[in-house]
Amino acid sequence: MVISKNTDLQIRVIEQDDTVTILLMGDFAFSSHPNFTATYRRLLSNAAISRIIVDFKNVKRMDSSALGMLLTLLEHAQKLNKSLILCQPSQTAAAVFDIANFHKIFTIQSE
Repeated sequence: MVISKNTDLQIRVIEQDDTVTILLMGDFAFSSHPNFTATYRRLLSNAAISRIIVDFKNVKRMDSSALGMLLTLLEHAQKLNKSLILCQPSQTAAAVFDIANFHKIFTIQSE
């Protein structure tokens, strides 16, 4: 189901049992903030969800505000005792995560 869409980023959410996957497609940038934030706030408010996976395989571009959004999501998830995994980073996302040393903060899965 597509729940958020703008000209730069599409966000799809797949819920299965206690896990939700947020699929990001396109450019994850400052303009994505309202849609991304609204999406994860709705998911965090669901007590049945204990694990959130953010899938980056279709992310074409990221900027520093995307990193800030992920850090904020992590902070909120930790307060609610929910795990957060970043997975399948595209080449672009992997390079940004590497530069930002996100592997020291997040669980990042390549597959």
